Amino acid sequence: VAAALRPDSPLSVRGVRAAVQARMSDQAGMICDPASVATDLAKARALTAEIRARGIAPGRASEAGRALQWRQMALASEAVLTALDAYIRAGGGSRGARAILDAKGASLPLAADGPLDAYRFRVERDGDRDEQLLVRLEGDGFGVASRPNRPFDEAARSFFERDWPDWLTGRIFDLDAGAA
Repeated sequence: VAAALRPDSPLSVRGVRAAVQARMSDQAGMICDPASVATDLAKARALTAEIRARGIAPGRASEAGRALQWRQMALASEAVLTALDAYIRAGGGSRGARAILDAKGASLPLAADGPLDAYRFRVERDGDRDEQLLVRLEGDGFGVASRPNRPFDEAARSFFERDWPDWLTGRIFDLDAGAA
């Protein structure tokens, strides 16, 4: 911890926060350009390496906790961009709320003025739904692997993602519903 907090570092809490926030908003948000993701992954790696080498200078003693927080956020941003870059390089398509731009993509959004060719994107590959990416810190970098999703057990105890609609409506308390 002490090595991360260095009053003589050229890196400030404010500067690290701004770099991480901008990078994650611009490259890991809704619209992802593969080349920009790769470029900003390199920048994220450079930032975490610089933090390891030079630490972060808290502006005042009360900022020490924030300096440690943003050291972790810089590392987390590198992890996210590593996984996203690996997914894109492997041909992964758009998933959920994230569109992967691709000039040869099969999906073309339309606006009132016509097609938005600059935002053509890849479609999701069905096989990608069956696996998850694992990101692991390995030395000073990250490794990425994939594994199949765990089977989904409908008979398992209640859990948020599956049962929230039933909790909202009160249906979770209908004990006779399962007997039908």
